[in-house]
Amino acid sequence: MSYNSNLPVDNTADIRENFRALKDDKIVAAATAITAESAEKLANARKISLKGDATGSTNFDGSADVTISVDVVSADVSSSCTGNAATATKLETARNINGVSFDGTKDITIRAEADGGNADTVDGKHASDFVSAGYGVPVGSVVYLAQQSAPEGWLKADGSAILRTQYADLFTAVGTMFGAGDGSTTFNLPDLRGEFVRGFDDGRGIDGNRALGSWQNDMLRSHQHTFPAGDVSGGPALQANRTIGYNTAHTTFVGGEETRPRNIALLACIKY
Repeated sequence: MSYNSNLPVDNTADIRENFRALKDDKIVAAATAITAESAEKLANARKISLKGDATGSTNFDGSADVTISVDVVSADVSSSCTGNAATATKLETARNINGVSFDGTKDITIRAEADGGNADTVDGKHASDFVSAGYGVPVGSVVYLAQQSAPEGWLKADGSAILRTQYADLFTAVGTMFGAGDGSTTFNLPDLRGEFVRGFDDGRGIDGNRALGSWQNDMLRSHQHTFPAGDVSGGPALQANRTIGYNTAHTTFVGGEETRPRNIALLACIKY
């Protein structure tokens, strides 16, 4: 007999049988076939396991929260990394991109090498930008430009005093050759405004006793003009001073303020 909750209270035999059903736990099987609204713990703890590219497990009986420790299955790593990792923030193994280490944690900048290829978008610049900025040109190089201002990477060669720390590469190249600035924090650029440049003699013997970068004043080579001793007339171009026994004569002044060849003015700039 199964448990019957509708038995009359005076039916002693049936009531006894109901108790026997309870004793035999027959009611338990029927009651657990539906949701146990008031249960706080499972009669039998169950095991919860992960399956796939990660493993882990724990026992759960409903009496408390549980946490599953996860281990990545090493055998599945290579197969699981063949696609795009939507949440990855770092590469397991850093790689070099054009000699720059890259693991995905931050952006990198790659400078173009002069290998004959196109540098169209390297470092946000086009090929023309690399030419105008003087990439690959030695620091300390001087160029003459047909423009009013110095391009990127260049300074006007105007004798300015500039910071030794800010332009450290240029200071290493030229030092105080063109002036020591304030003697500690600055140094001077060459001042090529209005100047002609002469090749350094470097032991040849034509313009000896010169230091590299030194300035030289203008000069006329020593010479003289000869006139006949008895003739100082020479027309209006000659003036004469005569004394007994001696005759002196010189020409009138001609020319301008300096001695110079034909030339054209361009802006001198130095690479830093």
